[in-house]
Amino acid sequence: MARAAIDEVAALSRTKTGPDGVPLAQQRRVQAVLGQAGARVDAAVALLLATLGKLDAAAAEGRPSTEAERGAVRGALPHAAETARAVLISMYELGGSTALYEWSRLGRLFRDGHAAAPPSCRRPTRSWPAAPHRHSRRRPYP
Repeated sequence: MARAAIDEVAALSRTKTGPDGVPLAQQRRVQAVLGQAGARVDAAVALLLATLGKLDAAAAEGRPSTEAERGAVRGALPHAAETARAVLISMYELGGSTALYEWSRLGRLFRDGHAAAPPSCRRPTRSWPAAPHRHSRRRPYP
């Protein structure tokens, strides 16, 4: 969805103009945001595929995967989800008011992308308190 949002904004930027009347596609700031978003998505996909490839290799060799290999996948999954979410936000912002309309594909991608990533794929946003000392009278959680 993040890649589709980039493509949508790239197409939109050819016809949508800024306050100065210049198409967004000709503005360096827009080119930089699109380029960075594409690089971020490509890097997240490459990391995820590389870590999953190591699990595939372990299975092909008939050996169990290592903790490090499984941990790498558990790190790459939320990284990909967070990257996609950040890219969707930046594309939504770059698309401006166009994304607000019900008929807008960019708006639909933005909404669907936020709904699609389950919390299990994202990093915890809350850190849990440390366990109390076993002799402490305080309860660990309110």
